[in-house]
Amino acid sequence: MKILILSRLLLILLVLVGVQSCKDSDASHQEAKLESCRLLVDEKQWDAAIAACEGVKNDEGWHLTAQSYMGRSGLSLFSLMADLTGDSVTPANLLFNYVPTTPAEAADYKQALDHIMLDVTEKTQIMYLEVMLVSSMLIFKELKDLLTLNVVNGSFTTCAGDPADITNCSFAPTLVAGVPPELSFVGLGTNFYDGLCGNSSSDVSTVGYQDSNPIEFKTVTINKCTIQNDSVLYYNKLANDNYKGSGISGLSILNFYNSMDSGTNFSITLSGLSVSFCNADGILPPNATPDMQLNDCEVLGYLLNPGF
Repeated sequence: MKILILSRLLLILLVLVGVQSCKDSDASHQEAKLESCRLLVDEKQWDAAIAACEGVKNDEGWHLTAQSYMGRSGLSLFSLMADLTGDSVTPANLLFNYVPTTPAEAADYKQALDHIMLDVTEKTQIMYLEVMLVSSMLIFKELKDLLTLNVVNGSFTTCAGDPADITNCSFAPTLVAGVPPELSFVGLGTNFYDGLCGNSSSDVSTVGYQDSNPIEFKTVTINKCTIQNDSVLYYNKLANDNYKGSGISGLSILNFYNSMDSGTNFSITLSGLSVSFCNADGILPPNATPDMQLNDCEVLGYLLNPGF
């Protein structure tokens, strides 16, 4: 009987030793993968680094994966941070130089954001700063495509010109003379909202009338979106909400969500008549308070005066 008990105790002991050995082996294996990931990042072997770092399932591994995606797209965060802390630097102007120029670069930027915001559990201040900067570059890309945004002699220019006039832009509304005058507006396009919010839809009005003027909405299309939790604009919002660092001036201009989801209903004067594309007789105006939704009537005012 004693021999049987001792045999069982010995078996249990061997099992426990084996389990502990497996745990130690797993930890050693993870550390080896992390060290390989770090080495490849240091050597700027981006494709290999991405493959290695994605196999390290902890916060450092995910962060290094994100930095590898940035590196593969040609973005050096070390150089960017150094430039941002320089004298007389305007963050918006500097970041515009880093706007992705190919779909592959934009996809790498987004992958970097996803790994930090969706995978990293304990985000640091430097991570929030990285997310703010990289999300801003992707937002600048959408603004560049829509507004033909550019920097000339250190100042931003848009299709609206200076002073800003929406009628200079390709998406400008038209008002055809008649009784009553007929308004047409094709909207800003769904690509813009897909890039910012992760989704898009449209409202169309063909029968509404302007409240204070006899203007018929011949064809008015208002594009809109609901901001998704894995979208560039939502990441930008969270980064601005959580980053508490100092030492870099002018970052407030990169709070794109607060600027766009303003609740202001855009209006314009056409042929002497004041026109609001969204009104109670046609397409409803935006909510007066932030609601994680955007539409053309809300965004147009920001686009004509983005503040940078």
